[in-house]
Amino acid sequence: MHAWKKDLNIRDEVLLLSDGNKEFTLALGVELDLSDKPMGLGVRSQRYALLAEDGVVKVLNLDTIALLGPLMWDSKPSGPATNQSSKEEADSRSIFVGNVDYACTPEEIQQHFQSCGTVNRVTILTDRNGQPKGFAYVEFLEVEVVQEAFRLHESELHGHPIKVAAKRTNVPGLKQFRPLQHNPYPMYPYSRPHMSS
Repeated sequence: MHAWKKDLNIRDEVLLLSDGNKEFTLALGVELDLSDKPMGLGVRSQRYALLAEDGVVKVLNLDTIALLGPLMWDSKPSGPATNQSSKEEADSRSIFVGNVDYACTPEEIQQHFQSCGTVNRVTILTDRNGQPKGFAYVEFLEVEVVQEAFRLHESELHGHPIKVAAKRTNVPGLKQFRPLQHNPYPMYPYSRPHMSS
């Protein structure tokens, strides 16, 4: 842990702890079973950071997905969907919310959409430093609720007009083609960055 702390230039205000016997990992429900992988890695912990006050977990960031509060916390995390159809089914009950204020919490997003129907989960995506990216996903219990949620497109949340759209399902191995945008500054040409396959 010391080498990792030094390499990442983490100050002493942050306490890094290891969990060699997996007790804490299992108590949080953030275990990741990699036993079936060729390397035989066994049961490990998902990557996360948490904020605890008086021994109570207030914020738990799983990799790049921030989950806050009892509404968004499952006793066992769902983890990646086991097949494409279950991903599509969950995505059919979900919406994309754009232009979300960086200070907005999942509870506030849940309250904003609760008039549409029962919110199952709110996910605010963050960058590698834990800072919000400015968009979120809201998953409802029922598919019919998604149409109601579309009515909140351009409604204000934290003083920002939010964008509401259907959540698309990612297809593994398929990259979305994005055509070059019009360059308003032709004297400074730009090209698409090189991406290796």
